Amino acid sequence: MILSRWLAAAAACALAAAATGSVAQFPERPVRLLVGFAVGGGTDISSRVIAKSLNDLWGKSVVVDNRPGADASIASAEIARSKPDGYNIMVTTTTIAITPSQRK
Repeated sequence: MILSRWLAAAAACALAAAATGSVAQFPERPVRLLVGFAVGGGTDISSRVIAKSLNDLWGKSVVVDNRPGADASIASAEIARSKPDGYNIMVTTTTIAITPSQRK
């Protein structure tokens, strides 16, 4: 159930990125799936299943890039600095909503 929601969310992100006026077929190059948690954890495993599904759907590589630490703040900062072209997608948990309220 949760996995199907993840897949639906990933597909929605991909469709939104593809519908931004680009005439070319999306994706034209590999897509990075940024994960704010360590390799081998639940979020990483789910992300790899999503990456495999998107790879099969698109026929292009979807690379899982783990950036653990600081309650996913490191990955959040990385995705915020990336070009908003749909080739960088972040997978996270509710931690991203809770962390700002716990810090000054």
